[in-house]
Amino acid sequence: MDDLLAKVGVIVRKVFDLDNPLAFLNPDVWREVLGRPEMFWAAIVVLNAIVFTETGLLIGFLLPGDSLLVVTGFVANQSGWSLPIVIGTLSVSAIVGDSVGYWIGAKAGPRIFSRPDGRIFRQSYIQSAKDFYDRHGGKTVILARFVPIVRTFAPVVAGAGKMNYRTFLAYNVVGGVLWVTSMILFGYFLIDLIDPLLQPFFGPKFTIANHIDKIAIVIIAVSVLPMLVKAVNSWRKPKAKPAPTTVSVCLRPIPHTPYPTPEDDMPAVGLNTFLREQLTGLKDQGLYKAERQIATPQAAAIAVNGRAVVNFCANNYLGLSNHPEIVAAAEDGLKTWGYGLSSVRFICGTQSIHKAAEAQLARFFGKADAILYIACFDANGGLFEPLLGETDAVLSDALNHASIIDGVRLCKAKRLRYAHNDMADLRAKLVEAKDCRFKMIFTDSVFSMDGDLARLADICELADEFDAVVGIDDCHATGHLGATGRGAAEEAGCLDRIDIITGTLGKTLGGGAGGFTVASAEVVDWLRNRSRPYLFSNSVPPSLVAAGMKALDLVETATELRATLKANTARLRAGLEGAGFTVKPGPTPILPVMLGDATVAAKMSELLLAAGVYVVGFSFPVVPQGQARIRIQVSAAHTTEQIDHAIAAFKTAGRELGAIG
Repeated sequence: MDDLLAKVGVIVRKVFDLDNPLAFLNPDVWREVLGRPEMFWAAIVVLNAIVFTETGLLIGFLLPGDSLLVVTGFVANQSGWSLPIVIGTLSVSAIVGDSVGYWIGAKAGPRIFSRPDGRIFRQSYIQSAKDFYDRHGGKTVILARFVPIVRTFAPVVAGAGKMNYRTFLAYNVVGGVLWVTSMILFGYFLIDLIDPLLQPFFGPKFTIANHIDKIAIVIIAVSVLPMLVKAVNSWRKPKAKPAPTTVSVCLRPIPHTPYPTPEDDMPAVGLNTFLREQLTGLKDQGLYKAERQIATPQAAAIAVNGRAVVNFCANNYLGLSNHPEIVAAAEDGLKTWGYGLSSVRFICGTQSIHKAAEAQLARFFGKADAILYIACFDANGGLFEPLLGETDAVLSDALNHASIIDGVRLCKAKRLRYAHNDMADLRAKLVEAKDCRFKMIFTDSVFSMDGDLARLADICELADEFDAVVGIDDCHATGHLGATGRGAAEEAGCLDRIDIITGTLGKTLGGGAGGFTVASAEVVDWLRNRSRPYLFSNSVPPSLVAAGMKALDLVETATELRATLKANTARLRAGLEGAGFTVKPGPTPILPVMLGDATVAAKMSELLLAAGVYVVGFSFPVVPQGQARIRIQVSAAHTTEQIDHAIAAFKTAGRELGAIG
């Protein structure tokens, strides 16, 4: 026993020499310490398995597998070992080690890669694993076995990234065997052949075998250098929070927690775990959108969570969402034309009812043609990219809806955003775009968070001066604004000067679904051939088309409903302002009750719901800081009693919260 312990002590001192940490790679050291090649062979197998396992992520730097295998090949040659046995044993060792590393990554990877001091590993090596094992295919994966930095981290990273184990193992069996074989053969056959070639440069006593430890240092340096560069850049990178991106809630772009981009550090966790963390963040920030369940058809009075409430937050401006004639038209359309088309329009998804609806929409707005989409989001998303190119410019109001923002992003035109309803800024942007081939000014006609109108007449004047095209999204205006319901442009007296109008059948026009674009015949025909949401989405179901056509018929003659809507809006506004509330001015049935404090807005909406008034509070970042509000949407279907009930509920809640005196 004493002899064994003494021998172990000698091994520790000799092999793990602090003055020469790579002494274990020198075959002469092993011969001196062990005396028998069999002991060297056993040690090499164990070390090789450790190299592949990569349990601590840094072991791979201390035990470079290339050098170990080359040394093994050299010693096998000197000791007369069977080459197939050496290659076979070490190949099995490599595969087993890789598998162990994979399962370590699968179990401990999320903790390893998400540690603050492991920040440099999060994205680059997860992405490397994905690149080499998923996206680039088997041949590249096999070749990647010869890249030390990739091979070092591949097993653990693959496991942490939840990569398919069978795919991982298949690639590694082939790549591992080729790599082990090539390195051992190099050491077995070529070291003695290469030595004479190098000795003229390094002296007659130079041999690769006796300098394998120095060669290993070069391999380590090449392997570690990319990681060190990554680490330095990571540590030097400013710790400032990422700039918020925008999405849209209730038609206003708002910041949200950004998802990882190639520049960000990707947490090495599963998708579901990552999303749970993001959802928790939304809840902590007050941005999580829970859905209340309505137990009745949409109307001015509905049932929510088992109790009756008056609905003041629907886009049901004329109260047509459950109109009996529209319901009957949808039923007739279902019986006559069927449920769905199972096709896009240009293949076998166009029925005569679709063409009739498009002709009716074109006549309604006084344009040459119209095109139907499944939603106005698609109409806006498919508008700009087909029409505008790199030599063109699109000028967009700062408060435009998310669908407009997303649609503009898809096109290659120069993008210029002007301050909300600021004609001086719009002029400046038009001057900036003066050399562009085509210039398109596009704006919401009604801005739903503030209830104000775009200055369409002034926009048209500037468009004439600068030879620009004018387009509007009329979703919150069509049907209830204008003398005959033709929207904000009719209200502003410039309907004939608007070149392109997008809109929806999902608000005033029955509240179902379906979007549209009306414009010149050339614009519409080009959209039919190039607008991707139109080309690659199913046709609008015929029952919805029939309902939309009936809604258009109704709004053309809905003078009384529009008058009722204006009267209801005026009554509610007067009651709230008379109680001491600040309501943003505007001619639309959208009444923003300004409260300022986010907590007050949230509590007031809860108190109002308890009092039977269904409204929603909005605060930063949905609206600017310090401009928290409750948005009211009035309907022609509201009765005088419901309006007065809402005023009384607002007064009670406002006094309880100190919002009014």
